[in-house]
Amino acid sequence: TTLGQYAALPRPAVFNQFGEKGRCLHRWVNGQDERRMPFYKPDPVLYGEHHFDDPVADQVILEAVLRRLASDLAGHLEALNKECHEIALNVLLEDRSHREENINLAQPVASLTRLYQKLWFLLRQARISSGVLELEVRLSEIKPILPRQLSLFGDGDETQQLHETLIDLTARHGECFF
Repeated sequence: TTLGQYAALPRPAVFNQFGEKGRCLHRWVNGQDERRMPFYKPDPVLYGEHHFDDPVADQVILEAVLRRLASDLAGHLEALNKECHEIALNVLLEDRSHREENINLAQPVASLTRLYQKLWFLLRQARISSGVLELEVRLSEIKPILPRQLSLFGDGDETQQLHETLIDLTARHGECFF
């Protein structure tokens, strides 16, 4: 039996054979649904970008621009009272190639310091081979800040810091050493 055949059956016959659930299904296959559609509001996405007039290869300048972008975005997160769980850095190089690096965070970020650390890490991962024309930062998976249990024995970031240090050393010296 197809849905079209089911829809063609008389409503009383459907109720007698299948009960209330059958009648409900009969209304649906005939396009009669009184349920309200839930309101969908997508999670916000925050962007920050900087365009350079000339290609920039100087790490100090790139890091200063990343710090400014991090400051602006952290201010937006603070105003919204939210934190982000995903960060993406898109780098446009002078040869018009793109490098995109993403990180999904186990511990979400809202502060300027942590956001800058993550962006600096992503910039190091991008392995830039020529001058940079544009930096774009995208924060997504933005959720309300949740309270967290404080640790009695330190800040709990030692493992994360060790992991980030290892990744940084690997980026600097290659995987064969670590």
